[in-house]
Formats: sequence, structure tokens, C-alpha cells
Amino acid sequence: MSWGTTEARTSTFRPFWPAFNHPVRQETMIIRPFKREADTDAVIALLHALNLHEASLGAARDERHEGAVACLENDIHEAKHSGGELHVAEEDGVVVGYIGMAIGKAGPFIPADIRDHVHVENLVVAEDYRQRGIGKALLGKAEDLARRRGLRSITLGVVSGNTPAEETYRRAGFKPSAIEMRRVLE
Repeated sequence: MSWGTTEARTSTFRPFWPAFNHPVRQETMIIRPFKREADTDAVIALLHALNLHEASLGAARDERHEGAVACLENDIHEAKHSGGELHVAEEDGVVVGYIGMAIGKAGPFIPADIRDHVHVENLVVAEDYRQRGIGKALLGKAEDLARRRGLRSITLGVVSGNTPAEETYRRAGFKPSAIEMRRVLE
């Protein structure tokens, strides 16, 4: 796992005139490696919210708490066995975002120079913390991992109808490359 930390500071406007010179809240956002003991409950809550949201869009998702637990356990397993990484975004001491990444290998139909890749298993930002650049910072960890491993490709999936996520990924340079379809048999 990477032990580097990314830190970004944001603050509100501080006027120069004395009448409005009140204390300014300074928020600090840190991207750091996932710590199983400290972060598990917060990440499970984020993944549970993600599963519920994606299910509301019509995706086949396990909406139970246990489904989120299984998602995190799968991310831990995939990262451990592939050389991937897990990171959280923390703001003012609260975990507000998460990314789970694995190293994957695409089939022979993909050009050889991009066959090996970083795959984003899960990426989620708490609803109240969206539109602050946290998702972009987490995606930056995927790019960091790819560059450290000498890989030229990052893949991820997005549920149909999750327009805000799709727009975020497009702004980050991702382009659609496949459509996954499902038919549930009765």
C-alpha cells in the first residue's frame, strides 16, 4: 500500500474590513491509506449508501448492510491479491470518501500496452461532501498507482442513470469503452 498523503486546504473568504472580521472555518481534506481498524465502519456506511443509490437507479445491488460489508471485504481481497490499494478521504477527521483499486488484466482483444490496468472497484463520496473535488482527488490515487506500476490504463464502471458520477468521470478524462448488460431469469 502507498503511505503517501494528499492534503488540500480550503477556506472561506476573509474580508479585510474589521466589521466582518470573524473567525474563518478552515477545512482540511486528506487522502490517506485505508486503516482497517479505524475506517471499516465509515467505509461500510459509504458503500451501503452507494448500494442503495445504485439500486434506486435500477441496478442489481444488495441493499442490505451485509452487502456493503461484502463489498469492502471483496475490495480488501482484490487489493491484497492484485497489488491494488484502498484509500479514504478524510475531512476534519471524518471519513467522507473511499476508493478501492485492484490491478487487472484485460483479455487479448485489448491492445497489449493497455491490457494491464488499475481497476477502480468502488469509489464513493458522502452526499454532503460532493462537488468539492474529493472524487477527483480519489481518482488521482488511481492515476498515482497506475504510474507507479508502469500502467497506462485505468478502468471503472458506472451504473446507467448515475449521471453525476458519469459526468465526473468524463471530466477526469474517462471515455465509455463497453456497455455491460444484464438479464435476470425468472
